[in-house]
Amino acid sequence: IEKDINSLKTKRKSSSVVRMKYNEKIIMTMAQFATALIFISMATIIDFNNLILYWKEIIMLFLATTIIRAIMMFKFSFITTKVNKMHTINKRWWFVLTFSGIKGALSIVMVHSIPETFEYKEMFESMVIGVIILSTTLYSGILTIFINKNKKAFEAETSREH
Repeated sequence: IEKDINSLKTKRKSSSVVRMKYNEKIIMTMAQFATALIFISMATIIDFNNLILYWKEIIMLFLATTIIRAIMMFKFSFITTKVNKMHTINKRWWFVLTFSGIKGALSIVMVHSIPETFEYKEMFESMVIGVIILSTTLYSGILTIFINKNKKAFEAETSREH
């Protein structure tokens, strides 16, 4: 009987791992599809003349949202050092969390909900699109460089977790 129970436990574990990998693939596919929809919707509303016109506002908003995100992730990482039941977020992971956020779908939905009669709607749309473009391109580049630079440290952390 004990042998049968152990066999069932092994089958459940392997079944759970297979199911988890399958779910990961489904989630990744859905995420890629959602990202494609975001960029398609952006392409329909982008106005390069307005991006150039409002470039200062876009840069200021981009910097402000990046700083706010960095502060929020710093607070989160600080809290993780104080709460025993939470995994501690070190400086490397704080950096990753800060630059891994892409502001997109929700911002587009919100800017589209502004009435057409609003005087600054054109500026808001341009700012949202500009920040999305900057965060998508700059954040991914910054993260790629950072992760490659700290590859050994990340690999060591991963191997310790397993």
